Order: sequence, then C-alpha cells, then structure tokens
Amino acid sequence: AAVWLTIDDGWQKNLQNVLPALEQQKVHATIFISTQAVESGAFWWTYAEKFGGLLPEKFKNNVNLLWETPETERKQVISELFGKVKDKIKREALTIDELKLLSKSEYITLGSHTVNHVITPNCTDDELMSELKGSKQKLEEWTGKKVNTFAYPNADHTEREEEFLKAAGYEIAAIVSNRFAGKNDNPYRIPRMVMGEAYFPEELCHMFGVWQKVIKKIKGSS
Repeated sequence: AAVWLTIDDGWQKNLQNVLPALEQQKVHATIFISTQAVESGAFWWTYAEKFGGLLPEKFKNNVNLLWETPETERKQVISELFGKVKDKIKREALTIDELKLLSKSEYITLGSHTVNHVITPNCTDDELMSELKGSKQKLEEWTGKKVNTFAYPNADHTEREEEFLKAAGYEIAAIVSNRFAGKNDNPYRIPRMVMGEAYFPEELCHMFGVWQKVIKKIKGSS
C-alpha cells in the first residue's frame, strides 16, 4: 500500500511548516499551486471577503455566490475589485523564489491548481484550456521541472475536463472522495481524502468512510 500526500493552493506556510516536516520524516508530498496568487501575493477570495462592501450588490451579502458564478463574470468582478482596493493584503501565498526553493526538495512535487483557482465547471472551453495551460507553463518556467499533475479547485469537476487535461499535457488529476484509490481508477479522477482541522480520530473516521456510521450510532444511543 502507498499514500499520496497532497496539499492545495500554495500557502506561504507550506514553506515554513510543511517542508521541514516532510524532510525530517522523509515523506513525499505534492503541492498543487494556483499561480495567480503566487504572482499577486493573495488569493482572490481573501480580497472578496475583506472588501465585500466594494462588490456588486448581489455579492455583498453573499460572497460565496462567486464560487457559483460563471467564470467570465467572476473574473470581471474580481478584476474590478482589485482596481478599487488601495490597501494590499499581507502576503499569504508563496513567492516565486519560495516556490523555486520548494521545488528543489526531493520530497516535494509541484502540481497545478489552475491559474486563478477557478471552479472548472464554471469555465467556458477557452477559459478552461487557458487556466490549465497557463498554470502549467508558469510552474514549469519558474521551476524548470515538468508539471503533469492537477487537482480540481474545491474538488468541483465534470466529465468534460478530462479531454482538456489530456490536451494540456496532464497525466493525472485528483478529486475528493472518501475511498481509497485502486488500480482501475480513472487517472483523471484519482480519489483523495481531505483532512482539515478536525480532531484526529474524527479525521481517521472520514478517511476510512465510517464517519456517518459513527454518528448514527452515537445518535441512536442518545
């Protein structure tokens, strides 16, 4: 059996916290990078949440709607927001130099998470291909290493993405599913389990697909 450890987005704390732990324990991991945040310093949703009052009316009281909006509109809204905001948010994403440093570690592989951390089903065909090719190209230019792995932002995907991933030169893509990967899995839908900040035994229950059974048992005995 083998474990594929993956980390999304490209947060600056990956360099401070993740890299030392991986090298100390001699564990390999893939970090999926959204390249726009590396160049700008922050993720678009952080600006949307902090400066929500500057968003169009329909988004002011529900920033989460941006995740459901067609990419053409989301991109325009965020672009206009950037133009209105004078204050810079403290850098939260890796810098290009930090990314290069991470890429030199034998324990880290870099993968793509699109350019703008877009929800791929919200993209037109042209937008999707631009996001896939653009992020891959940037990462390869910055690190000098081939990038052939991808993770769907927010784990949202449809059957359409596979042909675009193949055309852009990707060989494997990760989704989110509470089950283990098998040899017969579609390489563009490799399941992975998400671990957040929950109590570790709870995370283990999620990993092994027994969380709902545990909850039902607890409720049944109460």
